[in-house]
Amino acid sequence: MGFIELNNKSIFLDTAPLIYYIEDDNSYSKVLDMIFEQNVNKKVHLTTSTITLLEVLVRPLKTNNFDLAEKYKTLLCQSDAFEVCNLDVEIAGKAAEVRAKYQLKTPDAIQVATAICCFSDYFLTNDKQLKIVSELNVLVLDEIIDL
Repeated sequence: MGFIELNNKSIFLDTAPLIYYIEDDNSYSKVLDMIFEQNVNKKVHLTTSTITLLEVLVRPLKTNNFDLAEKYKTLLCQSDAFEVCNLDVEIAGKAAEVRAKYQLKTPDAIQVATAICCFSDYFLTNDKQLKIVSELNVLVLDEIIDL
């Protein structure tokens, strides 16, 4: 991520990068470790949405992996590492606009709208389809892991 200036930037984390980080996916650990380290050192600000919380909890709860579910809840809800933005009327309206403009699925539209409404500098995802969103600087993990 050398060409991307992250200092004093806000990065919205989509669901997949958070799962990769928490569940130690080695394919992405170099980039994600760097981002989380910069967050701890207050060089970047990490933002996500309540949709992310919903999405990351499904598999652990389905498989009765309550320790993993608790790890996600603690990171997202009880740490200073993240700002978790709640879905509100402004975000819902922006999500409808984004969904209509780009034909995104509702959860993706909410994620994108949250990033826009929370003034995120970057949107970190692994969903290449989201690069069509012109209102955001979308970073796709698979495209930046070798930089």
